Amino acid sequence: MTMKLILSLIFAFAAAWGFSARQQEERDLFWKPLKKGRKTVLLFPLLLPCFLLLLLCFQLFLPSADFLSPIALILLGYLSLYFALLLLLLPLLRRFFSAKACASLWLLPNLLYLLFNLDRMFTPRIILPLPFAFRPWMVVVWLGGFVLMLLWQTVTHLRFRRRVLKDATLVTDEKGLRLWQEAHEKPANRQKKFLSFSGHLLPRSTPMAMEEETLRLWRECQTRSGCRREILLLRSPVLATPLTLGLFDRTLRLVLPQREYTPEELELIFCHEIGHIRNEDIKTKAFLFFSLALGWFNPLIWLACYKVAQDLELSCDEGVLYRRDDKTRRKYAALLLHTAGSSLGLTSCLSANGRTLRYRLRRVLHPGKKLSGALLLGLSTFFLMMSYGSIALAQPARTADELIFQNIPSDHVIRDIFQTNYNSPQFIYAWEEEGLTDYLKGLSLAPLLTTSLPEEDWEITITFSNDQSATRLTLSQDFLTAYLPYDNKGAIYYKLTEPLDKEALFSFLDPSAPDPDPDPTPPTLDLFFDHPELGQNPLSASRTILSESREGVLQEERPYWQWEGDPSGIAGFPAKEVGLDFSLPLLPGGTILVKELEGARTYSLPLDGLTGNTLPLAPYSARYTITASFSHPVQNTVYEAQFCFDVRLP
Repeated sequence: MTMKLILSLIFAFAAAWGFSARQQEERDLFWKPLKKGRKTVLLFPLLLPCFLLLLLCFQLFLPSADFLSPIALILLGYLSLYFALLLLLLPLLRRFFSAKACASLWLLPNLLYLLFNLDRMFTPRIILPLPFAFRPWMVVVWLGGFVLMLLWQTVTHLRFRRRVLKDATLVTDEKGLRLWQEAHEKPANRQKKFLSFSGHLLPRSTPMAMEEETLRLWRECQTRSGCRREILLLRSPVLATPLTLGLFDRTLRLVLPQREYTPEELELIFCHEIGHIRNEDIKTKAFLFFSLALGWFNPLIWLACYKVAQDLELSCDEGVLYRRDDKTRRKYAALLLHTAGSSLGLTSCLSANGRTLRYRLRRVLHPGKKLSGALLLGLSTFFLMMSYGSIALAQPARTADELIFQNIPSDHVIRDIFQTNYNSPQFIYAWEEEGLTDYLKGLSLAPLLTTSLPEEDWEITITFSNDQSATRLTLSQDFLTAYLPYDNKGAIYYKLTEPLDKEALFSFLDPSAPDPDPDPTPPTLDLFFDHPELGQNPLSASRTILSESREGVLQEERPYWQWEGDPSGIAGFPAKEVGLDFSLPLLPGGTILVKELEGARTYSLPLDGLTGNTLPLAPYSARYTITASFSHPVQNTVYEAQFCFDVRLP
């Protein structure tokens, strides 16, 4: 919970600070141009769609592992709840907060993609029961609707874009017209259907129109807003309102209707449309279209798509009219009224029809004083982050026998039981198999639609296995996790309908039973020096296991058998002898090698010749190396070990 709180506070601060900085940059356009390539959107709007499309690709290549369905359902649930709350509060938010803040609120669910890898920190606090059991055919229906909705939106956009650009005329100046003519006349281009113009590929038949003043105003607006590459300006006879087309920088086009505008009107139009481009509003619409495809059956998301279009237009109106006088506001309102039209697909238009236009006109003429909304964005981010993982969807409850044990091979038996209590591990070596299995089969479980659960303070893991496969059940106070590797499902999560009765569970277990087949433990050596300042606290000698044999069979070398670096020891104490305390019985034949640390003197002693396991120390600083063999009663194990320690005299 502490880590979740810290992360939520960090993200909340970043959202509030980022929004405030972006809003200030937008307002500073009144005095100075924006840095080249800079955007004033709070979040990149396509983070979540890109993440889910990547998961979809993995799902297509790994069809046996169904990880997309739970993630998609969880995401859809959070989107629905978030959009429902936002739709409920939207009238109040629009009344007191800036339009840019309201528009930015729709983008916050993009943060959810960051949390999917952190969901092991979050325990569900609210379990929402589903009225039906989740079935595989539902995934097929949902996925079919998802794909059809994306196709429909894509085709609608492409058809509208083609209709708008089919007879459109490119607005250029004398220099551009000359370059276009030169491109036509080059021998290398005579067979090409598309020609390069200002970094864009255009159909060879694209007509040109010279409007130098219009183009100059548009280029000035682009420069002031920090556009990295030039956005082409066109006129189309099929439009009634100016609009911007294109999802990516390379495909962006600003298209005007075939009518005359005054320089003041053009300046307002260009400021509005460049605001959409600067705020990545077309990508925001793409995010909403993706959300709509994800929840094509959910009316809340359809309504959210309608409302977000309003907030995007209101945000641009707010940016255009910042620090403008009433006269300009009236001109802008008249421009909206006289150029009302409609658009489809991934576009942003100056003025739409219907209730949206009436509401915008009221806000333009009577803006009122609004709060910035930076604090609102920070608090919304905080509560969104804190709520993530707190809600899970549960299918109707059934017994563990129906959900799990009927899928376990009949020859699976309990192999081991392991419990952790506040990170203190303990194996349990004795159990009543039939009674424990029957108790587990009778547990009432509700399958959860979630991607993971956090580790609890107390858990017990029971493993059923045969020679080919294993099933692992991890029980906590309120949850059960089943690992079913033999059917490629991985971990499946369940909610216990009643808290686990630990007393009933442990009636089939004996935690105090010893290990009937323990592994042997390698020998250790504790050193007791005779100096009073060292007291009775032993010092452990550095150890290297040279070999291990069980029942006469030599075992493979293990990573912990060798120590690295300088050996243990003492320095600065005039000790004269040291007591040796080995953890295992010695076998005959051990030796002690004494080598002077700063000289060449060396000698050896038989370990069997010591009196009371007390080793007299040399009168100079030396390294002591003890090589011996040890016996262990488990599996007739014999260790050959080497211990080393230094004694540096004052």
